[in-house]
Amino acid sequence: MFRKTVFILVILLPLITSCKEKLFVSLRDTISLDGSWKFALDSAKVGIKEKWYAQSLSDSVKLPGTLDENKKGILNTNRQETMRLSRELMYAGMAWYQKDVIIPENWKGQHIRLMMERTKPTQVWVDTVLTGNSNDILTAQYYDLTTNLAPGKHSITILINNSNSSVPGGITGSHAWTEHTQSNWNGIIGKFCLEAANPAHIGSVQIYPDAEKKNVLVKVKIYNPEANSEKKKLILQVNAWNTELKHKISPESFPITLKSGENTIELTYNMGNKIQLWSEFKPALYKLTITLKGKKVLDNTTIDF
Repeated sequence: MFRKTVFILVILLPLITSCKEKLFVSLRDTISLDGSWKFALDSAKVGIKEKWYAQSLSDSVKLPGTLDENKKGILNTNRQETMRLSRELMYAGMAWYQKDVIIPENWKGQHIRLMMERTKPTQVWVDTVLTGNSNDILTAQYYDLTTNLAPGKHSITILINNSNSSVPGGITGSHAWTEHTQSNWNGIIGKFCLEAANPAHIGSVQIYPDAEKKNVLVKVKIYNPEANSEKKKLILQVNAWNTELKHKISPESFPITLKSGENTIELTYNMGNKIQLWSEFKPALYKLTITLKGKKVLDNTTIDF
């Protein structure tokens, strides 16, 4: 038995080690917002006027999740629809979600944002301060809460509106809003967290592959709190990750000069002659790892293309 155990360990250890070496390790710290949230429906549209963000909501739900999953809404009594499945509970309108969070001391001076991977039009309050709104429904929503979340205890209140009037011009007939496919749900699904990054950090990253030239144009937004003489660089590394034929391209370093505030940097990264093209039969995907470095590594992120 002893020899057999040793043999298994000898085989598994290199595998475990090699797996760890390939994992991307983010420099950003996160606080998961998964779990129980205080909750209230606002079908009468009185929550803003009555300042529900300054009150403690009485009901509760689990997030990430939809109202359907939490068994919240109005009983669907319509039995005449025969062309699709019917939902048990329906709701279109305003719904409020509220949770207390503790911001750690080591987040002081960091860039802090709220990330909701998928939801409907929102407004967000921290304590009693409105921090903004977002109508992004096909991409993740991000809120910059740096000035609102000092270390300590805070209340985050999110108002989500899935009524037809919640987006400019209405959205009647869209499958993102009707019952025929995903249904007009209310809630928050997917990744849901607070994230802390270095004050000098990477924002959005856009990638434009050129198959003929065998390169990619990378457009990066970098936020720099103040201009200084410290030299910085971006390091790009690309590898194919979902194919049997491995293709890892050597990292390339690009010196950059940053002004104070938002910077847009455009870089061209050569993919080499072994580039794997995407097709429906061989859907090759690449992963770009991008690292911002000064005297030390400041930030990093990844994106698939």
